Amino acid sequence: MADLAAGIQAAADEMVASGTETGLQIAVHRHGHLIADVVSGVADPQTGAGVRPGTLFYAASAAKGIASSLAHVLAERGDLGYDMRVADVWPEFGSHGKDRVTLRHVLLHTAGLPGLPAETTIGQLCDWDHMCAVLAAEEPWWEPGTRFGYRPGHAPALRDAASLGRRADVLTSDIPSLGTMTARGVARMYSALLGHVDGVPLVSRQRLAAMTAVAFTGMDEVMGFPTSWAFGYSPDRPGGVPSRRGSTFGMVGANGSAAYADVDSGLAVAVMRTGPVRGGLAAATRIDRLIAAKEEHR
Repeated sequence: MADLAAGIQAAADEMVASGTETGLQIAVHRHGHLIADVVSGVADPQTGAGVRPGTLFYAASAAKGIASSLAHVLAERGDLGYDMRVADVWPEFGSHGKDRVTLRHVLLHTAGLPGLPAETTIGQLCDWDHMCAVLAAEEPWWEPGTRFGYRPGHAPALRDAASLGRRADVLTSDIPSLGTMTARGVARMYSALLGHVDGVPLVSRQRLAAMTAVAFTGMDEVMGFPTSWAFGYSPDRPGGVPSRRGSTFGMVGANGSAAYADVDSGLAVAVMRTGPVRGGLAAATRIDRLIAAKEEHR
């Protein structure tokens, strides 16, 4: 265990020292035990404040995994169902044929609303009432449930993921597709979904199997290439490490953040970064492969 933590710390320090990373926060759980809790670099280049385990990081689309997990836990408790219509709890949303959109469609990115109007500003994105009105009035791009489409960036104004992470309004607004979190916190959540935290599983084994199973394989109508999707998550590890289909589930963000779990190994991993955006998923990829290499030699 100490070997893995030391290896991740060394890798994080090297990436920061080389200038490819500004600040990193990495947490790894195995079977409910926090086996690596690593920080390196600075959280705010302007003030020089160092990264701490409790430092909140902008996570971009890695937060979608949190939103999906919340839906599954509520379904486990019986508070909602996957075939519940969005319009049943949000009547205004049902215009232009969207009355047929269900929670299942939303989690599978088949609802027909893969993006926002191109003129959407960051300020508008932070305005809950405005965005609800926009989505309610929008016409679906296709009949709900018939096609898949995922868009990592919501509009032209929103493509600079690094600048979003420095805006107080973004960091404090309710934006389900984006989020602010710690690596330690999100790794613990994924570990809890696996049933390894305090012996209290957030979902049943049957529901976990349904959540992680590949639910869609085909063409992404927005990105223009074939893809696979689990029930609200990506089914792939960020480093391309092979895993059984139906074992890995999680999400990455446009700013290079990543959080995922693997059922078979009992691992839950989170990598948060402050940028720069040009680093992409390089840090998450390196950490994922380092973990996989250590796992092979256990």
